[in-house]
Amino acid sequence: MVRPRLRTSLLWQLGIGILILLAALLGRSADILRSLTFIGLLLAITVASVLLSIRNASLRSDGGGLVRVDILGRTTRLPPERLAGGERYSVGGLYGVTRYLVLKGPDSSTLLKLSGNFWNLDEVESLYASIGLVLRGSYDTVRRPASGRAAFDDLSWQQTVVACALILVAVALALFVMAPSSR
Repeated sequence: MVRPRLRTSLLWQLGIGILILLAALLGRSADILRSLTFIGLLLAITVASVLLSIRNASLRSDGGGLVRVDILGRTTRLPPERLAGGERYSVGGLYGVTRYLVLKGPDSSTLLKLSGNFWNLDEVESLYASIGLVLRGSYDTVRRPASGRAAFDDLSWQQTVVACALILVAVALALFVMAPSSR
């Protein structure tokens, strides 16, 4: 069984993002208490989601196939007939290069995409090898980062709806925090 782990590079990225958010909100807001409450709420949600991911998520082999457990504890079984192989590559970004391991189906669809920020990809590769999956590519292959609409191509329509709803909630909270108070 392989479980995700937290890398220090991801903590640095989160920390820099929080500092940028803190500077942006505190520099623009007249009500510092509201800004700190908003930042605390975002920080609590981020920490809770990272802790849930580390606690619940896992990947293991099961009778020639794979069983994936998501951050909410739900399991998805991928039988051997749905597994066609995998692909390794890296994506260059603002904070450096992130390694990815993608599990493909027989119709070239993406079944599972794992980031090196959370997963030990060497352990995942040995798990894949134990069930006979062939991996193509190399982590030396660096792709350009996705931009615009391409970032949503791997999401199902339910995940897209949830992502859009979260963005709307974040915008509404930001407008609430940035609105002038009546005091």
